[in-house]
Amino acid sequence: MTSGKVSVIMPCYNAAKYLDEAIDSLRRQTYQNLEILAVNDGSKDDTQARLEAQAARDSRVRVFAQPNAGPSAARNTAIRNVDGEYVCFLDADDVYLPDKIERQVQYLKDHPDIDLVYSDWYTGDEQLNLTALSAVRIPYSNMVEAFAIRNWFPPLVPLFRRGMLDAVGEFDEAFRMTEDWEYWIRCTRAGKFAYLPGPLVIYRTHGAQAHLQVTKMLIAGKRVLSKHFRSDRVLHQRALASWYEIHAKVRWAAGERMQTARMLAFAFLHSRMAGFAQHLGGGSGPGKPPRIHAVARRAMKMLRP
Repeated sequence: MTSGKVSVIMPCYNAAKYLDEAIDSLRRQTYQNLEILAVNDGSKDDTQARLEAQAARDSRVRVFAQPNAGPSAARNTAIRNVDGEYVCFLDADDVYLPDKIERQVQYLKDHPDIDLVYSDWYTGDEQLNLTALSAVRIPYSNMVEAFAIRNWFPPLVPLFRRGMLDAVGEFDEAFRMTEDWEYWIRCTRAGKFAYLPGPLVIYRTHGAQAHLQVTKMLIAGKRVLSKHFRSDRVLHQRALASWYEIHAKVRWAAGERMQTARMLAFAFLHSRMAGFAQHLGGGSGPGKPPRIHAVARRAMKMLRP
């Protein structure tokens, strides 16, 4: 392990359209003690050629290639080769702002009791025009409980110590979706998280992203919750209620009213099973679901045979 070095892990799948911008955002970092471990996960476009060109330009870029096995397997290939004292992730379609690594490394140097630091992030469109700011405000002191309720940030947001990586190990390759959420849950049990305010990255949105496959995401998230929380009945039911409520909002935004009702019905059911239905709040107005309890009860009636 090289002291002070940051290992940036970048899985790449059919990423030729974006990866130059991603790597250039690393080249522009104010903190330059980096290695970039880019893994071509069986791409069918010219990702490999672009990675090789980047490596020829910058010796810090290390390129690995493998048959397509998913983002967990790609990150694991890089994990087995890290040399840094600190570790972070950058998907090939996203970018870092110039001071992302410097600020987070300095935070960990100033707070030796912290193992992982996270910050806020921007969402951008396909051309990286900013469309939203996500300010992370986790209202829980217990991070295990917090990440049972939801995933609070995408992979590019945090930076963490090599010691946490060694303690947590590799990604679970059984997950091709929600794999980052599953990983952060394990991290909550391995070390201490802290928040550094301010947006430091841009999460790009485009039509090829896995999170847009909402039904598969729903199923994958339920598998994550079953893996980690099934032994705690109340927390597992709370987590399922929250997961269905999140998907109800997604369906509502997509204009899918029947699916919204169905998701709310399941959210209400799991909340009741957890013994605290009051956790599902109300809310109405433009762009918001109607009151959850009323819709959930109607939806449950519709779902009865």
